[in-house]
Amino acid sequence: MKRIIATVLAAVLLMLVFPIGALAEDPAIKVSGAGTFEHDGSSHTVTATVENAETDTYKIEYSVNGGDYTTEAPSKSDVGTYSISIKATNETNPEAAVLTKTVQLEITEPAPKAKLVLSGGGTVKYDGRAH
Repeated sequence: MKRIIATVLAAVLLMLVFPIGALAEDPAIKVSGAGTFEHDGSSHTVTATVENAETDTYKIEYSVNGGDYTTEAPSKSDVGTYSISIKATNETNPEAAVLTKTVQLEITEPAPKAKLVLSGGGTVKYDGRAH
């Protein structure tokens, strides 16, 4: 009997220290497609999801460089730096805090390619000197 009481007391103390659900992680925005890319003519799209949302439904919206928010994920192909603000509104529980995150999408000029320029014509035997 003492063993049962001790086990129940230990379980109650454990629940007081670690309430049910206390170890679960809070919902957070996870982003893919952000970062730095060399311009190659293709579009780069930034998308977001909400992790640890359990059964809640979130509306995700994007703003590029301080513009209006839209539900369409931004896709860029031109050289430049884009600041993308993301907000996720809990549609299941309107009282929940709005999640926010800002990321960068940078598309850089392509690295210059090496060129071989021939001038003067003719055949030159390599001797280690400039001709």
